Amino acid sequence: MLPSSTLILIIALELNLALASSVPVPASQTNQSLYFPTESTLGYAGPTQYGAEPSLIENAVQPMLNSHFPILDFNSDHPLHQTQQTNQTERVDSNEVSRPPIYEWGNLSPMYSLPPQTFSIQHGPGILGGCKVEQVHLVHRHGARYPTGGTSLPAFGRRIQAAQTNHQLHAKGALEFLNQWNYQLGAEVLTPFGRSQMFQLGVSYRQRYGSLLEKMAGRLPVFRTTTQDRMYKSAINFAAGFFGIPSDNEYHQSILIENKGFNNSLAPYYVCPNSVKPGIGDLGSKISDKWVDIYLQPAVQRLNKLVEPFKFNTSDLYTMQQLCSYETVAFGTSKFCTLFTQKEWLDYAYANDLNFWYSFSFGNPTSAALGLGYAQELLARLSGQRLPLSTSSVNTTLYNNPHTFPLDQSIYVDATHDIVLSSIVVALNLTSLASGGPLPTQHRDPHRSFRVEQIAPFGAQIATQVLSCPVNGTSQNFVRIILNDAVVPLNGLGNCGSDQKWGLCRIENFISSLKIRVNEIDFKKACFGKYNYRISSSGGGITNGRIL
Repeated sequence: MLPSSTLILIIALELNLALASSVPVPASQTNQSLYFPTESTLGYAGPTQYGAEPSLIENAVQPMLNSHFPILDFNSDHPLHQTQQTNQTERVDSNEVSRPPIYEWGNLSPMYSLPPQTFSIQHGPGILGGCKVEQVHLVHRHGARYPTGGTSLPAFGRRIQAAQTNHQLHAKGALEFLNQWNYQLGAEVLTPFGRSQMFQLGVSYRQRYGSLLEKMAGRLPVFRTTTQDRMYKSAINFAAGFFGIPSDNEYHQSILIENKGFNNSLAPYYVCPNSVKPGIGDLGSKISDKWVDIYLQPAVQRLNKLVEPFKFNTSDLYTMQQLCSYETVAFGTSKFCTLFTQKEWLDYAYANDLNFWYSFSFGNPTSAALGLGYAQELLARLSGQRLPLSTSSVNTTLYNNPHTFPLDQSIYVDATHDIVLSSIVVALNLTSLASGGPLPTQHRDPHRSFRVEQIAPFGAQIATQVLSCPVNGTSQNFVRIILNDAVVPLNGLGNCGSDQKWGLCRIENFISSLKIRVNEIDFKKACFGKYNYRISSSGGGITNGRIL
């Protein structure tokens, strides 16, 4: 006769009781530990023997990280590989290759491994021959989410529903689906695909850097995130992939409060008023809106022929492009994706680039200040010293505590947001991303060096590696920065030199250069100073993220 606990387990399996995390569950159903004993209570785990830790990053050939599953694994007939065909002649620069629209969604694109030569370094993220990885510092964006508050998407959904109800929407052709379409997106939290992105990222980093855990000498690493739901859920899904489930006893999760009045280098805008001040923080959105009004005019004329009496404007069509992005990362597909031409998707990507350049990155006077906190923390971790801090977003209570901010780890993992990543690259002075100069605002620059889908897509990652390499019979430490699996030149850090064939910088030169860069950034002036910042109608302005 089977033990009663085993019978209970069999009954539970036969009932197949699976509840989605987003579905409310009555309290009476959540406290049933008597009926569902844990693995540790039941025992009978069988033999367990773990193998050696992997160190895939030390292989010269690296696999491409495909975090698109199950979205991109489609054949060429799938809607996500198709664009609208028109009789109009469209100018698409030969520099812009034809690819599925999912690559043109800016910060709403899923992260994918960039080709090694993306930023002019020919070598990929794998470790150079003879070198060993000693340390890695990962800062990554959360996984794919639903729209944030304040977007136009829910309002658009209500307009369509009202038009359907009042018989004011009669759509045909490519828009016929709108006759029955309903807005079904959530808000703010991770989508199921976003959760899988973070799990896959964790698995990827365990495969690449698992051997670094052996340097921890039995100590648990501290990983950081913030209190926002999608941030915390991203962190624990990463941990599930990195450590396996359950992961609670494998590491410490430091959770920084993300709200007004709390210093937080992973959400610095709450302590930088100018970054959200009208006229400074919204520069990019205003410029992007004007660009939308330019590039979507032909689409308005084309698509308005398919509906009556309801009519669209350029803002509506931009919202529909966003719906393509959001519905795809939520549901795996979207009928909005096939409504637009290749050129319109390229222009959509450019709208995102304009928004980020002028609001959150090299073209905004607060961006270096927003990335300053992480740069200071990276300096402390690399040098192994709690350096004196100038005013910034760093939470000094946590920073000065060796339990919450240790300096002796071999692997660090921090979760943050897209606009913070786009500010961190400014604070680190990764000037190759801005080498093309300010983005023109009245036409798309096909040769631009700044592209948001390369910097801050869903699941984006910046990895700072410390490598030990043989030099003239001795071992020396070098630093390398990898952005979404492509090595970034460090020629913006003066002491690293201009010869960036491999993207390497001696660690002492990297530290001294980053100290100089950090001292250039005036957080008080950028975030609290009274100043006006204007650019011409055709674009321009600063390219270093600092107020002069």
